[in-house]
Amino acid sequence: MNLDVFLFSGEKCMESEQIIIPDVLKGKTFLDPGYGPAFRKMLEPKEVMADFINSILHLNGCEEVVDLASQFERPIDTFYPENKTLYFDAHVTTRGCQYLNIELQNAHHAFFVDRSLIYNAHHVIHSKRDFEIARKNEKIVKNEIMARRYELPQIISVWICKFSPRPEVEHDDFRDYWGIYSGNDLAKGRTLPVSEKIKYLIIDLPKFIKTHPAIDTRESFWLHLIACGVEAMPPTNDPIFRQAIENLRIVNASQELLNRQEKAMTYNYEHEVDDYEAIIKDLVSEASQAAAEKREDEIAREMLADNEPLEKIVRYLHLSKERIMELKAELESVGV
Repeated sequence: MNLDVFLFSGEKCMESEQIIIPDVLKGKTFLDPGYGPAFRKMLEPKEVMADFINSILHLNGCEEVVDLASQFERPIDTFYPENKTLYFDAHVTTRGCQYLNIELQNAHHAFFVDRSLIYNAHHVIHSKRDFEIARKNEKIVKNEIMARRYELPQIISVWICKFSPRPEVEHDDFRDYWGIYSGNDLAKGRTLPVSEKIKYLIIDLPKFIKTHPAIDTRESFWLHLIACGVEAMPPTNDPIFRQAIENLRIVNASQELLNRQEKAMTYNYEHEVDDYEAIIKDLVSEASQAAAEKREDEIAREMLADNEPLEKIVRYLHLSKERIMELKAELESVGV
């Protein structure tokens, strides 16, 4: 079959639709799940998503997720400093009242931790709202709802990073849990979080590949698949894994999915990060220069108030005579 152009038809299609393979995907058999569109497609249907969640969260036995509802690219409206919409890669609600946001991140940037906090803040608010709606639908009595009005469900933010999110911290573990901890408890050697209701799981894919070359667990299969693609995976007869792989087969993809994958693959994440960090560096440099100039003006005012000679002020502060005269005029105008 020519993979560059093929005919797609379904039971409900009256006419065949010609699918055009984008240049970046020509000659390939599978989509790369290291990019958002394919990553989300890989996790369909809910049985696949449940296995993925159980694997990366290490849920076993009675803790396992057996039923869930998921929404890909869930829009979240924000209002700072103007109206803007954030999108959660995958928002999942389990039958056990766990609310998960799963994010795949391609490139590191200066405010990664801040971004994760912002996303989680929205995740908490929207999860609380969904939690209350679910309780009302269950017809829980009003008094109990009022008594539990501040109760939160378990809220988990999973960030799968194709970079080291905290390169300044040296450790070999590719998994890192973040939570809310008490400073007093930590000082006394107690490391349990204040609450288990809100937690983050941060997965460092480069560190995972470096420290776990073998595929010997379900978690390792999933993470190797995301990090390395289908072509690097060993054959498998596992029905869940086979379904995930079939989801990534290019001949099974819609034109919309192919186009979105192309856009994700050709977008220069590193260039965007470099541009933003250059802007931040310039702003910091400008702020530092402005602060230094303000301090020089303050010192010049103090020297003028002490009747230091004009030449001495110029020599020590490297201010122009014109600027010093301006500062002198300001002092005289206020009677100093």
